[in-house]
Amino acid sequence: MIVKQSVITNSPQIKEQQLQEMFNKIVRPCFYLDFEAIQPVFPWFEGIRVYTIMVFQYSLHLETPEGTLEHREYLADPTTDWREDLLKHLLDDLEGEGSILVYHHYEKDRLTELQKAFPAYRDRIQRVIDRLVDVLLILNSTVYYPDFRGSYSIKKVLPVLVPAYKTAYKDLKINNGLLASVKFQMMREADLEEVSHKHHHLLHFVLLVLVFAILVPRPRPSRAMVG
Repeated sequence: MIVKQSVITNSPQIKEQQLQEMFNKIVRPCFYLDFEAIQPVFPWFEGIRVYTIMVFQYSLHLETPEGTLEHREYLADPTTDWREDLLKHLLDDLEGEGSILVYHHYEKDRLTELQKAFPAYRDRIQRVIDRLVDVLLILNSTVYYPDFRGSYSIKKVLPVLVPAYKTAYKDLKINNGLLASVKFQMMREADLEEVSHKHHHLLHFVLLVLVFAILVPRPRPSRAMVG
């Protein structure tokens, strides 16, 4: 309905009251989380299947009680079986009670897979899953701009809500999840200098994606309001 009204009027539509109610349910100080993963054709480690999806990187921002942001990150060493080490760091970094904001169900799906792969951490992972808040689900029921062009992809939504980031992806040498995955797999065979270079660009890609989740709960664009 919100999309139809936006198309008819050719104007942004925001259900202000519903949007505010959803934001009010977010428990602060909150966390902002983004994963990158690979899905290699051949198993990298013993005991996994072909095309197993494995998270190799996360980027996390934590709100402090003072309202500032603290950044934490993890980028795996592709020459090792990093999965449990990443999981331990992630669970430690997510300690607390605040909501964990993600965009889409990708992070939830990966966490569910980690529960199966590492059952000893099942309960701790479940507590993390229970705190997830999907920003996409908030947006697609309350916000629509004609410039979304029928898509709630982060690359469509981000430039509209945050115009300063309109060309940000184009400025990155690693500017999408598929390329990040390919570069990470290449790091298995790279020398140390090249690994350091790719590490730098991978972290910058995830940081940019995460900017969206940080800014969305504080939208300030001019807009038509409905509801």
